[in-house]
Amino acid sequence: MAKVYEVLQQDRADLLARPDAAPDLIRLAELRIVQFVVLAASGIRPRSARGLLLADLHLFGEAGDWVHVHRTGGYGEAKTRTSIGYVPLEGSLWVRVRPWFCEWLETERSRVSADQTQRVPLFAVAAGARKRFGRTLLEHRQGELLRWVTGNEDARLYWLRKTRVTARHRALALTEGARARDIHRILCLSGHASIETPISSYIADPAVLVGHSVLQGRNAERQQILAASNVEGGAIDVAWTTAGGVKSGQRIAITLNRLAHAPHEVPAEQITEPPPLIAKGGLLPADLDAYARLRRRLPADEAQLQVNLSPSQSEALEAAARKLLVLRGQVPWPVDGFQKPRARLLPPRLLASAAPFKSALARRPDDDLLALSELWAQTGHATLTGADHDAVFVPTGGDLARVRASLLTLGVPAALISEATHAHGTSLTVLRPPDEETVLELTHQAALRWLLALVWLWSAVTSPANTE
Repeated sequence: MAKVYEVLQQDRADLLARPDAAPDLIRLAELRIVQFVVLAASGIRPRSARGLLLADLHLFGEAGDWVHVHRTGGYGEAKTRTSIGYVPLEGSLWVRVRPWFCEWLETERSRVSADQTQRVPLFAVAAGARKRFGRTLLEHRQGELLRWVTGNEDARLYWLRKTRVTARHRALALTEGARARDIHRILCLSGHASIETPISSYIADPAVLVGHSVLQGRNAERQQILAASNVEGGAIDVAWTTAGGVKSGQRIAITLNRLAHAPHEVPAEQITEPPPLIAKGGLLPADLDAYARLRRRLPADEAQLQVNLSPSQSEALEAAARKLLVLRGQVPWPVDGFQKPRARLLPPRLLASAAPFKSALARRPDDDLLALSELWAQTGHATLTGADHDAVFVPTGGDLARVRASLLTLGVPAALISEATHAHGTSLTVLRPPDEETVLELTHQAALRWLLALVWLWSAVTSPANTE
């Protein structure tokens, strides 16, 4: 968890160093840190954390630090009645982060009046605002980093709750003289009504479940230990006496050390580079692909935050989309003032046959692909000469062989490339697969249109005029 926290802090530092970073993006990076720390230290549910108010964090230092889970205040959320109450903030990460967290919380509270702290949500889009950031904006980056640090594609933010619940039960399992009331206390802190819930759904470490049995095993009779371990009695008696006597708590450990079993070797830790918040080396068409898919259902400012674009980049994209609409009559997302469905390009389905087009989005376009996208954009006017609307029109004197080679490089089968001659040039059209092809096969037409539109937009946004 410490590595995820470090990356989240680095995300914030990178955005602060970025001259065109949106203030909303910087605040969002801070709130991701706050949410991650609260979840890791308390083990409350993500939905309960999102419903916290500024007044719900009680940091008393030596007297304890607590978070108040409730269903009131207009934002509070608790899955069950047993989840309501005060939950301690604890653990090594909390000890490390607490000074930064206290400073951030004090600054946040200073921006509103004392009575407003009981009405303003902790994850507000701005200081004193009543609107909160969406769950996806807050949680997606943290989930991405958890999958990175664990190497498990199934990792998600809820695992922080399971980790804290397991840590509480592990500490109790290794405590001498633990009573049933101690277990009940942990169940109350975790919001569980019975011990069955953590055993069946939360605790994944067998050592936690058998910890009490290991403690009880220290009091096993000598004959039972010798029978189970098959060690020589005289030698083990001497070792026990040296360690504190036959009733020493070290008897089991000493016996296990004498068994002919090599300890399990823990593999060396190998941590790769974390997934970047913002692609290094500038925008890629893949970033525009993510923006376009979000922009089809969200306003520009929200899509911009989710893809980590700056306001200037978002404005340049919207301006480029309006130019493309004039050229082609279709764009990947609705343009303000022109909402007709037929003016929107449909994104291709993410099937296996789209792999060549998807890989092309993940790298900087080469000169051939840039030239192909420009020819495609200009083909909107060539339809007046009889060229197909989905064609790439090559004017007379153009490099027809280069265009055909570019299509083949993108994975378009040669059999699906149709050529037609017109008065002022030649058009290349990508045909649909024959009827006998499976209906699940992606038509290259849709994927090619989408790719060329995004490459053209990328070229327009990254041109010197927009990057200076």
